[in-house]
Amino acid sequence: MRISDSMIFGNADLLSQRARVAVNTAEQQAATGVRVQHAGDDPAAAGQMISHQLNASRLTAIAAGATAASAELKSADGALQGVNNVLIRATEVATQMANSSNNAGDRASAAQEVDQLIASVVGDLNAKVGSRYVLGGTSDNAAPFSADGTYNGDANVRQVEIAPGVYQASSVNAAAAIKGVGGGVDVIGALQALSAALKANDPSAVSNTLTALQAGTSQVASARASAGNSMNTFDSAISLLQSQSGAETATVSALGDIDEVTAAGNLALAQRSLDAALTASAQGFQLSLLDKIR
Repeated sequence: MRISDSMIFGNADLLSQRARVAVNTAEQQAATGVRVQHAGDDPAAAGQMISHQLNASRLTAIAAGATAASAELKSADGALQGVNNVLIRATEVATQMANSSNNAGDRASAAQEVDQLIASVVGDLNAKVGSRYVLGGTSDNAAPFSADGTYNGDANVRQVEIAPGVYQASSVNAAAAIKGVGGGVDVIGALQALSAALKANDPSAVSNTLTALQAGTSQVASARASAGNSMNTFDSAISLLQSQSGAETATVSALGDIDEVTAAGNLALAQRSLDAALTASAQGFQLSLLDKIR
């Protein structure tokens, strides 16, 4: 088979084109620091990059949800701390007013203070983060506590993802912690009983409220401890999730980026290859031209 001039020129042109593409690619990589911009640049690496990018996005989304849950628990704990402070003060008032040395006027004044404490408790328990009532269970349609102490929320506990497929309690069951559902003490009811006993000027009845007030204090403290444990779990999970997401992102960069030294070396090699292809093409053209002249 005779190799024609057109075949020689065609092959030389093809080699030159490939060399130019290689130079353009190397120049782009050196300028941007990115090795894989399109799937065709390195199909295997591109596939791995997509997988790691999806993992990073998933972990980031979980971390965002966990961060929101931690903030809501912090708000709930603040509300419970307010309730705890009220119970401590109410216990002090009950202890003092149970003493027979106090008169009806003293107890009437104390009742006014207790009523204010009850209003303060209701306000604390209706705490919100954004549009969510943090002590309403899974109900966000209305404030969980009415002025008379009625609970309008539910007994459900929210669950939030802290790792792929792993969930953690992210709310306080106020039905149990405050209203005593399940065998506990109705904290608001205990405060209301103290107010009623003070208004009735009944020191014995006032004294009888101390047991419920002290039990309520322990009950609220237990709820706060549980919320604190959940907050610690979320905070630890957030730190781990952010670290894992960063590692996934770093892997994407490692697969798709190129360092300056390698990029410069690749560019130099591509330029030499292009020079060699152009030189070979020119020499081939000269030899073919000489053959025709002879």
